[in-house]
Amino acid sequence: MNNERSQRLKILDMMLSKGEWITFKDVCDKMDEVFRKSQQKFYAEDMNRAYGNNFRKDISIIREILKDPELKLDPEMLQTEGAKKNKKYKYKEKGFSICQYVEYR
Repeated sequence: MNNERSQRLKILDMMLSKGEWITFKDVCDKMDEVFRKSQQKFYAEDMNRAYGNNFRKDISIIREILKDPELKLDPEMLQTEGAKKNKKYKYKEKGFSICQYVEYR
């Protein structure tokens, strides 16, 4: 897994671990804050455009990790509510994290 994707997954996981509902906009705001501080070229433009295409992929990776039979995790740990642009996400258990499995991918 490339370093950029790994960083994004860790940030997304940290936000989901807080046990509160988060939206795409919440994640974009956090990514913007983190990546602008590090001055990474990829995020020099509008964060919605820069991250928008990757957000669905990152959510899919988290779902794949949760469904991996070797890891024996709860596939329903990632909860979603709402639809389309109003969709919200959180982990069922506050404090849960997939960070140790991100490197596994």
